[in-house]
Amino acid sequence: MFGIPSVFGGFKKLNSDPLDDPSDRLSSAVSVALLVSFCALASGRIYVGDPIECLVDRSATSSWSRYYMQYCFVQPHLYLRSGTGLTAEATFSRPQVAFYPWIPYAMFLQACIFYLPKLLWDFFNCRLGIDLKSVLEEAKQLADKPIADRRDQVRELAAYMTAALDFVFDGHRVSWFLLSSPTAVCYILKKWLYVVLALAQFRWLIGFIGSGNLGWGFSAAMAYSNYGFHQASTVLPITTTCRIPTTIDGDARSTALPCILGMNVVFERLYIVLYFWLIAIIAISLTSAIRATMLFVFPAFRFTAINARLKLSRHSYLGQQNVISFLHSVLRADGLLAVSLIQESYGTALAEQLLRELWVMSESGRVRPRQPKLYDSLPTDLKLPSFSQSPNDLPKVPLMTSFTYDTPLKPHFK
Repeated sequence: MFGIPSVFGGFKKLNSDPLDDPSDRLSSAVSVALLVSFCALASGRIYVGDPIECLVDRSATSSWSRYYMQYCFVQPHLYLRSGTGLTAEATFSRPQVAFYPWIPYAMFLQACIFYLPKLLWDFFNCRLGIDLKSVLEEAKQLADKPIADRRDQVRELAAYMTAALDFVFDGHRVSWFLLSSPTAVCYILKKWLYVVLALAQFRWLIGFIGSGNLGWGFSAAMAYSNYGFHQASTVLPITTTCRIPTTIDGDARSTALPCILGMNVVFERLYIVLYFWLIAIIAISLTSAIRATMLFVFPAFRFTAINARLKLSRHSYLGQQNVISFLHSVLRADGLLAVSLIQESYGTALAEQLLRELWVMSESGRVRPRQPKLYDSLPTDLKLPSFSQSPNDLPKVPLMTSFTYDTPLKPHFK
């Protein structure tokens, strides 16, 4: 009811999208779900229950007590009391800006930031090169089948991929492996964007809650585990003071009420969890981005990956040359990306079977890279004629002496 099942269904779909590998899903799906949950908890703590509790004079009625609570809750500034007492004689430090009403919105914005690379990737991946989504959807149907039963379907998928790759690249052998594929470039940029955005959020968290202390989360977690209590940061204080202007017998006064911000305890614990989560996301995303960059940029890593999946001899010079030719003339960066995503989502066995089928097709001649022709460098309106036989080998054609239907055709030579 109220659309809740559809929300969880959307998160489940994000977490199973084959266009992302597991490290990307941690950012685009799990992190988004975590931050949306934190946003719901923070909103509930503010608008449900008593987000702030203040100590009022015992002579105040319940109506005045509720008024004091609501007044202090909506104030844009709170104070850190340095004196004692409940009257205006207490001394105060400078106003402390109350950030807590904005924390749910900040968490929702963080969730949107984590989803941004996924949104850009979904927009560009099927518009720049091979249709990865169609390839992965077909591979999904073959993932649960036994290897022997899916051989024909894998062969059809390999034929589709080779035809699509040949169409996208116009049959040319690519020289610049990564730069020739806008899809692969976007894939690499997406991975590094996850790293940059996670680092930016971690830096904001340290500056906002930890006052610039990189080890704030560790010290806070140790204090909670050892003593069960941690002195909150100055941004999220637990105890504070609210100044309420009152008038008694025409005399304007300011009453200082000590207050407890129970919501800040919840907020700080949520940010402690988010602190360690961001560290994990940064480490995993950085590792994944480095691996993907090395695979598509450095030829040695590409050759090692394909050679291992094809089970060829690393010491075979002929095999090495064939693998390099296979990478640049048949598979290319789009095909390598598709095989890598299939391996991450549906297992190594299916990826290796598909890759071997592509290899067999290229070796048997069913997939022939288009050879550059002489007229490729000429203007488009100039084409050299192609002859199936040389002029000297053409048969002698008799020259006709008559073109009437009732007269036999007679050649001029015997």
